[in-house]
Amino acid sequence: MAPERSAGQSLGRSEPQEWFATPTHSDTVNYNTQRQRILTPGEIAKLPDGRGLLLQGADWQTIRLTPWYEDEPWRSIGRAEGRSL
Repeated sequence: MAPERSAGQSLGRSEPQEWFATPTHSDTVNYNTQRQRILTPGEIAKLPDGRGLLLQGADWQTIRLTPWYEDEPWRSIGRAEGRSL
């Protein structure tokens, strides 16, 4: 889910009731963060074999995954362990 951000600000000022009173003011700032779903769990579960999901902030993309035994140094490590690849 991507965060949905909103910000609000309210300013208030009151006039003095009497001529010798000091004017007052107040500032208020509010922030709200809310999450919204980008992909459903079902969409994630349907990713094709050999694909992964890369999330970067609110953006996403699928990436190709390589089995560990196809690339070095893991291929050599697997062979050194006596595994048949």
